[in-house]
Amino acid sequence: MERIFPPLSQGYMILPGAPNPPPLVNLVSEIGIYGVLICTPNKIMVNKQTGHMIRSKASTSNEGGVLAGAGALDCPYLLD
Repeated sequence: MERIFPPLSQGYMILPGAPNPPPLVNLVSEIGIYGVLICTPNKIMVNKQTGHMIRSKASTSNEGGVLAGAGALDCPYLLD
């Protein structure tokens, strides 16, 4: 399996113990899409997307993410 290198974006991470104001850093983000499926072997009753979550961390971080203290929850920045 090859490592995927996502595009970088710049942003501010507000974390406990971080400097105030936070520095502008390069971030990598990932989105998780949540869904629900209710079915029997012969019939699908519900199959829909139910939510999303975006996590971001510094591009230099090799740590896991939000629970490890290296990342933060994020929100989308939409472009036209």
